[in-house]
Amino acid sequence: MKKNLIVILAALVVSIGLGFALKNVSAAQEVKTMFEMTDASMALFPQKVISTGKTPHEVTKLYRGKDLVGIVSDESRLDALVEEVYEKEYQDDYPGSKLGFKDDLYQTNELTYNVYENKDAEIFDYIHKENLFAIETNRIEFKNGAVIYVKNMEDFKKAQESFVKNFISDSAYDALKNNKAIPALVDYGTREVGLEVKEGNEIESLKISKGLASKEKIYQSEADILTFLSYGFEPELKTYVVEKYENLDGVGWKHGMTAQQIASINRDKIKSVDQAIYEGLELNVSEFNSPFNVEVVKETLTSEVVYPDQTIYQEDPTLTEGKEVVEVVEQNGSKDVVYQETFVNGKAVASKDVSSKVIIEPVRGVVRYGTKVEPKVGSGKFRWPINGGAVLCGYGCYSGHQGVDFHYPGGGYGPIYSVDRGVVVTNSYNPGGWGNYIVIDHQNGYRSLYAHMMTPGYFQPGQTVAKGDNIGTIGMTGRTTAPHIHLEIYSGGSKINPCTVVGC
Repeated sequence: MKKNLIVILAALVVSIGLGFALKNVSAAQEVKTMFEMTDASMALFPQKVISTGKTPHEVTKLYRGKDLVGIVSDESRLDALVEEVYEKEYQDDYPGSKLGFKDDLYQTNELTYNVYENKDAEIFDYIHKENLFAIETNRIEFKNGAVIYVKNMEDFKKAQESFVKNFISDSAYDALKNNKAIPALVDYGTREVGLEVKEGNEIESLKISKGLASKEKIYQSEADILTFLSYGFEPELKTYVVEKYENLDGVGWKHGMTAQQIASINRDKIKSVDQAIYEGLELNVSEFNSPFNVEVVKETLTSEVVYPDQTIYQEDPTLTEGKEVVEVVEQNGSKDVVYQETFVNGKAVASKDVSSKVIIEPVRGVVRYGTKVEPKVGSGKFRWPINGGAVLCGYGCYSGHQGVDFHYPGGGYGPIYSVDRGVVVTNSYNPGGWGNYIVIDHQNGYRSLYAHMMTPGYFQPGQTVAKGDNIGTIGMTGRTTAPHIHLEIYSGGSKINPCTVVGC
């Protein structure tokens, strides 16, 4: 009986102990997990466990990215190190600022039962040698997501103003900024009447705050900020040495830019797009890559030719074959036109005429000709291949350029006209140069060639065209960087400067 009682008591003790053990399974697991979390054997500075306490205590762990650097034994020493570095290396340049760590270095506080060997000295030395500190400074975020840090906001404002002034005169900038009236145009010329600084297509809206950044990521000067605002984070600055006889149009054509853009980014050397440049002059030809779009609106008052309607040809059976008599001499008129052009970072993007006034009425020519002859021979008097517009690149504006390039205001597309009457001899396509082009034989020793048309010409070989006939549309086919018409004139089979006959 006594033996049975002992067995029963023993069983009871075992069952109680078993119940207690099962009750504490989760607690034991938590302790085990906590030990694993604070394992420092794989850290950059491995640390052994010296002892294990009975109660958990808090430790500071330093990570660089996903990698554990080590466990700091004395967090107050870490704070003291940061304060010491700030006083010695940052306080003079960044008074009153907070010193912290770079984005990829961060600390966490965790509980552990372990006591680790002290490697604070090695960890602190590593932080210092790797320069993992970041100082609080001005943080600027753009709409496109770009973020920069600048030491001085005044430098940023000056750099921003300098960038904007690449594309607008100082006088117009000051007037528009202070809401002053812009002087009206009283003679032919251009005035700037509008200015907007945008981020993409939206009005500028910068987010300015404070943020931590390492010294190498902070723009220290106005010049450094201006370089970023002009060319982005990794600028590829390019220069070009002017060759003999080159002008701004030719330099711009070589680098896919306009003469105005070349002038804008070389304001220290070039004051006007009409300025002559000399052989050996070194110019900046870097393309803009800015978070800002500086939109400048300009008004230009210019005089344009008003061409008369096509000459009236009257049959005259008294005239012999091929002869003609001029009854009324054709005369060009003129008109004053005001264009409003929009430029974005120095490049024309839109144009419209806002007013037009005819100053001299054109005179329509009247010619009597023999009835047995259809006029196919050119008059020998040439007109421009476009109405209005301007010369984009003259004869010889760069090496090998043996024609004249004409374009409409704003660099848009528009009709092309025959410079004189004649017979079409070629309507073809040349992919490496002229693109869609047409050739007219004027039957008097002259031929004219029109290149870079949007589509094939409107007349086929053998067809007769009159002076001023619409023969095609300006395009960008072949080798070209902007919409224009390339005109070549041949006399006796040899190329001549078109300006000598059409007048430039």
